[in-house]
Amino acid sequence: MKQEFFDGRALATISVFELTQRNRVEFLSLPVAPFFETIQIGEARTRGLEVEVSGEVTDGLRVIGGYAYLDNEITGGEDNVGKRLPLIAEHSANIWLAYHLLDRDDERFTVGGGVFFQDERFTDSANTAILPSYATVDLMAEYAFDVGDRRIRARAGVKNLFDEEHFVSGFGQGLSLRGTPRTLSLQVGLAF
Repeated sequence: MKQEFFDGRALATISVFELTQRNRVEFLSLPVAPFFETIQIGEARTRGLEVEVSGEVTDGLRVIGGYAYLDNEITGGEDNVGKRLPLIAEHSANIWLAYHLLDRDDERFTVGGGVFFQDERFTDSANTAILPSYATVDLMAEYAFDVGDRRIRARAGVKNLFDEEHFVSGFGQGLSLRGTPRTLSLQVGLAF
């Protein structure tokens, strides 16, 4: 279902679904080898709800956000029937707000920030190891202006503002991939 709000300036989408996958595979890390092995999981079912919103809710304030609920289960195969699928969080959410402090034809100054949340998830189909849930915060500021017929943009950003230690992926019990630590960035671009 899709619905527009604020005279068409904002859009919300809601999806409810059930998916069945057959012959699904899982990647396993081998403890003594620098490569991955795959195994057949069998059949899996995912029931879910996804909500997305985006648009300009007031003059100068832009919102992008989403929430997902994914109830999944291994439903067939030789092993792990009734367990959750690896690396799929039950709950995840994000929201990003951007506000134009200055918005004219020849220049624009925008500030923004957002939060990304990921629920805990298992690293394997046997559900033996868990990656913990986490939330990260990002910030940005951008100044864009015209010089003649050229547009210059300068953007500064902070990813993972509070330097939250988190894991974005993992395989079996042996390998977990850390997320990005606090990262500062500065970009300057010229459009012509």
